[in-house]
Amino acid sequence: MTFLELSLSGAVFVLVIAAFRTLTLRRLPKGTFVALWWLAAIRLLLPVELASRFSVYTLLEALRPKASPALPASPVTPAAPPVLVVPTQPSAAPAPQPVPFPVWTVLWISVGLLLAAWFLIRYVRWRRRFRESLPADCPGLESWLRLRRRVQIRVTDQISAPLTYGLLRPVVLLPRSMDFSDEEALTCVLAHEGAHIRRLDGLLKLALTAALCLHWFNPAVWVLYVLGNRDMELRCDEAAVLALGEDSRERYALALIRLAEKQSVPLCGFAHRNGMEERIRAIMSVKKKSLLVCCAALALVLGITTAFATSAKPAEADDYEDIVDGELLAKSSAESAALWAETLAPYEPFGLTWTLDDPDLDGNGLSMTWEGHEVRGIYDEELYTWITEHSGESTYGPDAVELYTVYEDGKLTGLRLATKEEQARFDRDRRLGSGDARKTEELIDSLRYDDGHIYFTIPESEKPWSIFIQGRVLLEDGSGMSVHYLEEESEKAEWVPQMTYSFEVGDAAFDVLTMDVNYGIASYFYELNELLPKDGKPLALEPLPEGKADIPEGAEMIWPVDSSQITNSFGNRAKPGGEGVVTHTGVDIGGMEKGAPIYAAGTGTVKEAGFDATSGNFVRLTHNSGLETFYAHCDGVLVKTGDTVELGQTIATVGSSGQSTGPHLHFEVLVNGVATDPETMLKSPAAPEPEAKPEAKPESKPEPQPEAKPEPEAAKAPEAKPSETAAEPQPKEPHGLTQQKEQLVDGEYPTNSQGETYGNAFGSSLVGNDPELIAAKGTNGESGYISMEDQNITVGTPEEIIAYMNWKEENQVTGYIIPLYDKDHNVIGEFQVGEGGSGSKTFEEMKAAKAQGWPNSKGSQLEKKEPAFKSVEEAREAALNGWVGDSNGGYYIPLGE
Repeated sequence: MTFLELSLSGAVFVLVIAAFRTLTLRRLPKGTFVALWWLAAIRLLLPVELASRFSVYTLLEALRPKASPALPASPVTPAAPPVLVVPTQPSAAPAPQPVPFPVWTVLWISVGLLLAAWFLIRYVRWRRRFRESLPADCPGLESWLRLRRRVQIRVTDQISAPLTYGLLRPVVLLPRSMDFSDEEALTCVLAHEGAHIRRLDGLLKLALTAALCLHWFNPAVWVLYVLGNRDMELRCDEAAVLALGEDSRERYALALIRLAEKQSVPLCGFAHRNGMEERIRAIMSVKKKSLLVCCAALALVLGITTAFATSAKPAEADDYEDIVDGELLAKSSAESAALWAETLAPYEPFGLTWTLDDPDLDGNGLSMTWEGHEVRGIYDEELYTWITEHSGESTYGPDAVELYTVYEDGKLTGLRLATKEEQARFDRDRRLGSGDARKTEELIDSLRYDDGHIYFTIPESEKPWSIFIQGRVLLEDGSGMSVHYLEEESEKAEWVPQMTYSFEVGDAAFDVLTMDVNYGIASYFYELNELLPKDGKPLALEPLPEGKADIPEGAEMIWPVDSSQITNSFGNRAKPGGEGVVTHTGVDIGGMEKGAPIYAAGTGTVKEAGFDATSGNFVRLTHNSGLETFYAHCDGVLVKTGDTVELGQTIATVGSSGQSTGPHLHFEVLVNGVATDPETMLKSPAAPEPEAKPEAKPESKPEPQPEAKPEPEAAKAPEAKPSETAAEPQPKEPHGLTQQKEQLVDGEYPTNSQGETYGNAFGSSLVGNDPELIAAKGTNGESGYISMEDQNITVGTPEEIIAYMNWKEENQVTGYIIPLYDKDHNVIGEFQVGEGGSGSKTFEEMKAAKAQGWPNSKGSQLEKKEPAFKSVEEAREAALNGWVGDSNGGYYIPLGE
């Protein structure tokens, strides 16, 4: 619990007591409220977190929506070693940044010390005056106090009303002007002061003063100080009246009034003027409380303290028994043990021993030893990986050590203890936070803009850096174009320490410009727009490039790019683990450089041209007969919404914007809103593509082609030969595919600390299925991963899918947001599935709706209509001929077929 949290919780406790006091002051014994003020002062002075299941904060915590408990953590599997690049521009190392001055901390300490000094000086000054007092010359006064310890009674002319001071040697100080012959008044005074001494009110006053000095900025603590002092007097008044008899109330009140004509000093005193009217009213209403009332007061004190002076109690394992299946935990614990065995196996031949004691089945409990030393972690210098169960100190002994690996010629040959310097660095980083994070901050601090360029310097470092700079520059017509800077350096990832890099942005206006930095275990996402001038200008539109040449005569539709390399085909494929399927609603076409032309597949109108985090820069065209084509992940879009385009017109260029791992085109064909395989619709471009490529050699246009017409089956085989004789270079493999190949471990995806596989969209063509976490860009442009399980929250049985579609239509749902993770499944942002806007649902809303069975008025029943067609083939033929209708109204297939 932080100091501010302590002060805030204490303020809540004080305000509750004040409200309770207002309602019950005359109904309960006055000691009830003094006890509560004691507890409030202790709560503010002791920085101890007292957890209770009966705390009001536990109740508030229970009312929050609970997430399912996460699976036990697994050891980190090291990523593939990065590749490095030499920078093109040297520079000096950045100057160290000064540590910000702790203004608020200094202010808090200064005011607190001044306030404490003020109280102390006043107390010392009054104590010096009291030294001049003389013993009272009335024999037997001490006996009236009826105390077990000796109390001095002294007289002075420095005060005008009686008071008490001193904790170990208490003194009752009487004014010299007091009429000692007035036995009634003297009896009332001594009864009151005796109550102060017996109840240690001087100690309570000291506690209230200390709380005020520490929490001077908290208004509730000033309320505590004022009301605490006032209730001390009320309690002593009550005790004195009850000791003297209830019939003494009137003369006690009169004595109080006579002695309170002047202000007293700030110590415990009979005639303290604070709340005098309230004291008189309370005295006149004093009655002996029944045992039942006293018991009720005690119960209320305990209840209020337990509810408001304690913090939320963390949920124990037993609390989750109704959420988490025990068998699942046992299985997960066994998997965690197996993963630790696999991870630590390379180090066991060199003396490492380990055990996993996991009685609560949470996957934790790793203990490692080496040559008699307790081991916190193993730093594998070859893999840039620190292998440990956790980075905290709580479960390690004071002599626990770090181990380093020993490699010779790239082969692990042993383990060694960290040197004193290395161990000190680990201890320092553990105290101060990640050293990787400080290096990342150092790089970000070096960023600067100067004369149309952005500069940054790589700090002195031992680990490789991963840096990606991308954005979207605005064009004159209001559209945008994706841009990437230092791409070659980003791909090779060799950023040299103490060197400065720069890239030119000119005076262009940017919609967004970001820098994604990763170093070791630290990552940083920085918006570079903050560095740019505010008067940036949109870029001028370039003339449209020429469209596709050699379009076959009479053709109505063509293939949209000069490549036939399909990197991800249309249709369903197995989800990771083999349970269920995911659907790819188009084809991904690779084998092209960034900037290659994208052609309109048919004559039509631009229905939409824009950008979103998933599709990047995109174009959607409408054609005749209910036909639409969609082009995504473009580098630049050359048309705008409402434009009329011709068959073969260049509408965009190939890029890698949005959720993409390399230059390619995601191409979709929709018939009446239903996604259809583009290769089937456009008769596959594999055969005609080589014909279109040698457009610079009209003489190579094969005239003898008609000879091949009688044998269309064989036409494709000879077609590869002309491409060979032309010695055309092979299409460059997409960077994302290369990246995924390098990341695979024995032909399989790498796994994260949770045991989940992760990779990019090209992985399915290499492994046969998608990873559990697939690379994506969040709504803010940040790179990360999305969970296929999250994305496919709408997948289920046929009945569930129908219920979802009915729910979606009834609630006008356009899409939903799912979490964006880093590779270790930590949430770093959001990812939009489908369209955004007011119809988009949060992930929590989607989970709640699914848990309720997608509630809607139709349930899981399709709307019953008479089929317009008798078969799928008949419906498809009608759609191709221009039929437009409800996708559920064309034909029906019984569930299960």
